[in-house]
Amino acid sequence: MPIVIARKKLLIGLLGLAVNDEFNYPNYFAMIPSGPIPKPAFTKDFFALAMSLDPKPKTVAIVAADQEFSKNASDGARETAQNAGLKIVL
Repeated sequence: MPIVIARKKLLIGLLGLAVNDEFNYPNYFAMIPSGPIPKPAFTKDFFALAMSLDPKPKTVAIVAADQEFSKNASDGARETAQNAGLKIVL
């Protein structure tokens, strides 16, 4: 992104998650359907489903690959889990 911004170019990202969150560059467009709050977009429905179970879960372990996309998605999962009142054990 810094190179794109410095050169004032248009960038259409194919499969990046939350790539522009840090920069808020107006000429970046994401092709991935993650919406305006991208980090929790892929996990919020899983947590909603889990919290509808009886008994409700109390803990969760979050495992992710050491890559930017996975780290951003796991950051969103942590946020969603905390908002649901789940204890994160890993």
